[in-house]
Amino acid sequence: METELTKPKDFTNSQHEMAHIIKALGHPARVAIIEYLLSVDTCICGDIVDVLPLAQPTVSRHLKELKNAKLIKGTIEGNTICYCIDEKNWKLSGYIERTIAEIREKVGDEKVILGLSGGVDSSVAAVLIHKAIGDQLTCIFVDTGLLRKDEGRKVMENYGEHFHMKIDMVDASERFLSKL
Repeated sequence: METELTKPKDFTNSQHEMAHIIKALGHPARVAIIEYLLSVDTCICGDIVDVLPLAQPTVSRHLKELKNAKLIKGTIEGNTICYCIDEKNWKLSGYIERTIAEIREKVGDEKVILGLSGGVDSSVAAVLIHKAIGDQLTCIFVDTGLLRKDEGRKVMENYGEHFHMKIDMVDASERFLSKL
């Protein structure tokens, strides 16, 4: 079977913009930064490192991604860069709340199992679903033995510890690697 490749012109500008925003929100640290900036409702100058359990270079990298996606803006005040939500480009504020409400309505009191790879798609889905239904969600993370160094541990820390998600990690590395 031949696979068709998509071309950028096959999608609208709006779809490209949304994909860029979703990719920027695909890391829990970036979601935490956005949540923090929304909660303080003002520009923050240097305080973000004090709030997140990350080193300054890591926070700077995440801030850069959010700024590139035009979700936040930064201004320089002396030697300090201040960041805040970029209201004129903030198109997702209603989208996230609507999506969470739709998930709650569809799921009701049922339980949900989600395959969490640690990639952008499953990570965004996991965060949104968890925000909607909390402990009704159980994520399954399979370590195939083909992950980057410490990636399994990072997924468990980022989503299990930071977002308090229930994650069952399955070590299937021997099974996968023996088939190669």
